Parts: sequence; C-alpha cells; structure tokens
Amino acid sequence: MLNQTHSLLLALADPRGPASDIDLAPPEPEELRRLLELADQHGALAIVMENLKQLSGQGNGPWNSFEPDPAAWEWAQQQLRRRMGLSLVLRQQAQELTSRMQETELPVIVLKGCDFSDRLYSHPSLRPFTDVDLLIPERILPETRQVFSKLGYQPVPVPMKHVTGYGEESWRHPVRPGGTAEIHWNLVNSPSLRRALSVTYEDLQLETNQSRSRPSAAAVLLIAAVHGVAGHGVDRLQVLCDVVQAVRGTAGALDEIWLAEAVPQTGTDRALATALALAYKMYREPACRDLMKRLGIDRRAWPGNLLLSRGVILRAHAVRDSFRRQLLREILKRK
Repeated sequence: MLNQTHSLLLALADPRGPASDIDLAPPEPEELRRLLELADQHGALAIVMENLKQLSGQGNGPWNSFEPDPAAWEWAQQQLRRRMGLSLVLRQQAQELTSRMQETELPVIVLKGCDFSDRLYSHPSLRPFTDVDLLIPERILPETRQVFSKLGYQPVPVPMKHVTGYGEESWRHPVRPGGTAEIHWNLVNSPSLRRALSVTYEDLQLETNQSRSRPSAAAVLLIAAVHGVAGHGVDRLQVLCDVVQAVRGTAGALDEIWLAEAVPQTGTDRALATALALAYKMYREPACRDLMKRLGIDRRAWPGNLLLSRGVILRAHAVRDSFRRQLLREILKRK
C-alpha cells in the first residue's frame, strides 16, 4: 500500500496532466511540503506544480477550494529557479562544446539533458538536468580531450571500483559556473555490466536536425531505458517519465524495425523490457506494455518488475531498498 504522499505524487507526476480519476484529498500544508520535496527528489517538481495549478479550483469537489500553502509553494518556486538556472547554464555549455567539436568535424551527440527536455516535454522547464553528457565514438577520444582542454576544462578524478575500463570521463571548468561535462563512449559505464549490454555511438540510429546529429526517436527511447535501468536502477520517477514520453511519440514516431534489430545486437532487451514494464506500472500507459509485447521482450521484464515495486521506486534512495537495486544490477549482467 502506498501512503497518501506517494499516491498524490503518482497522480500528479504525469506531464500530460493530473490523473483524470483522481479521488485523493488535497494535501494539508505539512503534507504539501513533503509532496513537493519528494517530487524534487524525483526530478518531477515542475510537473507536479503545474498539475497542482490545474487541479486548483476544479469541479465541485475538495480541489475546488484548494490553495497551496504559501510557505511550501515559495520553497518549491525557489527550488525551480535554481534548477532552471543551472539547466540554462548547462545548455550553454553543451552548445559551446558541440559547436567546437562540429567545427573540427568530430562526431558527437548530446545525451539526455537538453535533448530530452526539448524533445520529450511540452516545455523544457518540466525536465531539469544537472550535467552535460556527450556521446562520441571511442576512436576520437584523444581529439575530444583536446577540444575540452582548449576550452579550459580539466579532467575530474572519480574514484572507481575498477582501475580501467569505464566508458566515460568527467570534466569541469575551474572558474566558470556550471556543472560537470561528461564524455561518454558507451552508454553503459560499468565494465562488468558491459559484458552483457553495450551501446556505443555507432549502435544508435541518428538523424540530422539543423545540421547536427541527434538520436532518432527510437534511439531516444533506448537511451532513456538503458540510462534509467542500467545507470540508475530506476531510482527516481524522472527516468521512467522519459521512457513513457518517448513511447508516447513526443520525440517522433518510433522506428520499431530498428529497435527490434538494435536490442538483441546491444544486449539491451532486459533493460528495455524492465523500463517499459516499470513505466507501465507507474504511469499506466498501455503503449509501454503493447510495445514490449510487439518487440517480443515481455518475458525479460519479470525480474526487474518483481524487484522494484511502486513503493521501492517512490522511496527513491531508501537504504532498505538498496539490495533490490543491487540484485537487479547482477541480473542485468547475465545475457
């Protein structure tokens, strides 16, 4: 059973609008603050606030007289301003880095971040992000490092379990505001996970938009699924919201023929099936379940679907659930 705050979050965390059959009472001031804090942890604060505004004054029920607590609302607005400010700075960073690489004819695409916020949501503010992620072919890693260095970025040492074999590097500008910029040459960073699943620049279906390469709609879905399941263990609603929005076609029609070929080639059948099953579990979007069946991967979803209940996902990083995510990680390592 979900508690009241979790139930409200689920009802309010859909970018298409609040659940049409919502039968939950409006939150009291203290509960509203807990709801907004939880939404922020899940990367869904802007969506929840927008849906609360839509519900206020609606119909003849209890929501008709709902007025959000001013203190809780002001806290949430401040959080949004900070997150939107960071996203704008990171967008500028991504623009500068990709432009310089394009000038030197180095292939690159933006992963997640501003690409997801622009293409998967009705307004970019609904999907904040905290770093810049670029995907390149591994063969151009030395040249990419030179571009970053010439722009003043410096590598950031990150303690890792293994000495070598990871699929990314972190860089940061020492004096300019912003966040970490990561160079990826594989969507799957962990060398142990890559024994079973691996997605490189060359594996993705790309398209050209305004003279730049970007992932196709189907590749956006694959990126969202692998990132959310293999990268994060579905630790927040935002990663599933990305998946469900991609399935809904907000980034364009999905090339299911390409997906059907790419999934077995990259070993991502279990990750994609898990993402689709969990997106259906949380958002009740039938298109997620239907796509999983059409691709013939529905049987690959059951371990993750069993391990990660709605409560586990909504509790985000609760320590008591960590063993479930670790077990999912071990399952993903099996082909």
